[in-house]
Amino acid sequence: MLIAAAEAAFDDFLNRCAATGFWRPDAHPLITALSGGPDSTALALLADRLARARNIPHHALIIDHGLRANSSEEAREIAAQMGKKSISVDILKINQPKPASGHQEWARAHRLRLLAEAAYQQNALVLFGHHSADQNETVAMRLSRHSGLRGLAGIAPLRFYQGALFARPFLSSQSFQSSQPFQSYSKADLTQLCDLLGAEFISDPSNQNMMFERVRWRRMLASNPGLSGQLNRLSCAANALSCQLDTQIRAWLDVHVRTVARLRASCSYAAFSSQPEAHRHHILASLLAICGHSAFPPNIDALAELDKRVASGRAGTLASCKLTCEGKWLVVYAEFGRKSSLEAHLTPGKIGYFDGRWMVWAGCAGKVRRLGSMALSAKEISQLALPEVLFGLPKKLRDMIPILQTLDDRLLPPHLKSRSLVMGGQNGSFEDGASHKHAFIIWPAPIDRPVRL
Repeated sequence: MLIAAAEAAFDDFLNRCAATGFWRPDAHPLITALSGGPDSTALALLADRLARARNIPHHALIIDHGLRANSSEEAREIAAQMGKKSISVDILKINQPKPASGHQEWARAHRLRLLAEAAYQQNALVLFGHHSADQNETVAMRLSRHSGLRGLAGIAPLRFYQGALFARPFLSSQSFQSSQPFQSYSKADLTQLCDLLGAEFISDPSNQNMMFERVRWRRMLASNPGLSGQLNRLSCAANALSCQLDTQIRAWLDVHVRTVARLRASCSYAAFSSQPEAHRHHILASLLAICGHSAFPPNIDALAELDKRVASGRAGTLASCKLTCEGKWLVVYAEFGRKSSLEAHLTPGKIGYFDGRWMVWAGCAGKVRRLGSMALSAKEISQLALPEVLFGLPKKLRDMIPILQTLDDRLLPPHLKSRSLVMGGQNGSFEDGASHKHAFIIWPAPIDRPVRL
């Protein structure tokens, strides 16, 4: 009964993902982010059963973080267990030096980056095994940090992250379209699913380490079951209200805001200031998301302070953006900041993600850098033949334009692509069918945000 119910709920979740238009079962495969614990193991098993029934390509991806001495052996054992179930598994290793501290956050950031890169290349939907307890812990932590409405909605079942689409089918979340909640699953449910499906799993010892904030909250919530229910209700209420508010804010942005390539956004200050305070804060968060590159919006206190600064005629900076009033206009600029050495290495024919704002593709190998980080004369810059819409930007924004430096030190200007890539087989092919052997093509990355189901 549990297996059938879980498969039906998973199938319904995928149908809702398809209804957004961002995922198509006939064109976009599924990738399960597999850690080997009961949550992701149950997810991989269910995803594979459903993918086979619906003829959707699916495989699992293990990220070997290297934090434990036996992590590589552990990854191979997990892959072998999946192999017994005829589930294809790839293992990717984090090949970056570990920092002196903050190992867990370092591993998480690189794990998500590698999963996002896999999603780009395969045009895939990445699945995570987060469940109801993870949601409650997240809401508790955000509540303690004075998060606003969006933060208290918790982990989104579907969201864009660094240009990739991430999904969490086991989370309980209110559907904006149908007002029906998704089926919520607990860790006990997922452990039982593994047992029923005859799959072994491992336990991560860090899940018991009280050094970590999430583990401390987990212990506290386990001893206060009533609080978990209250956090769940808070999350559902915040999500429902946030959905309604997002709809209103999007409608306002469509009418009043003009943007240029995720580098500049502007609107009438009179129109902005006439909005209720809560709306102003959400408008500011949206403008910062357009021109900045933070995965999550600033907290409500920071947005309120920024609102006050703008109202008093002062400029303000937040989330890698600068806000200022220029005559009758409220203007948001992307800030060059301290990332002058920022670069991304591109493999020919592979999609990359750069500077939190751009998806990038090249027909030849090289590294992408900001124009302003290169010691070029005005004449050399004019010879780059930048796209007109970018060349006309103020210098402080033009400095943030991605430029490809090839292996033989040629500098290639970007070509703007208004449409997304259509993936063909193992390699990306563009809709116009040209080879683009020497081209460097960029397009705005999707804004990091929840996608309403």
